Amino acid sequence: MSYLYTLLDRFDCDEGNSLKRAIDVLDMIEFSITYPACNTITKEGIKDIDIRVKKIQTELKDDPILVRKIGKWWDKREKCRNIAEGVHKMGSDHISSLQYHERIMSIRKAKIALIKRLKGQELSLKEHGLFGSKYPHTIVHN
Repeated sequence: MSYLYTLLDRFDCDEGNSLKRAIDVLDMIEFSITYPACNTITKEGIKDIDIRVKKIQTELKDDPILVRKIGKWWDKREKCRNIAEGVHKMGSDHISSLQYHERIMSIRKAKIALIKRLKGQELSLKEHGLFGSKYPHTIVHN
């Protein structure tokens, strides 16, 4: 069983927990753009990921910015994969590869912030920006 199907099963088992499912989707997106691992994904696997991306986007109604980011990362996966393949085969580094690596890092940062939220840990101001709020929400007392 490939790693992708492990991720798909994990997503399906985490039903009812949108944060865990979002982390699973981010893992799937990262796997789908990481070269050479992405070459192991079939067209059926891409369809399976696409179904889960759409599911999590409907589940994350409270985080519209995260929903848009997930959609953006998923929609640009083919471009990222092609850049990674070119860098891997040619061994040269250029501005496109820097953008690719930045995309991987932004996916990982979002994943770390989701894990912190899942554990109930406080997020930094920068991490709050990942979810549409620059500042932590505070309760105003009259």
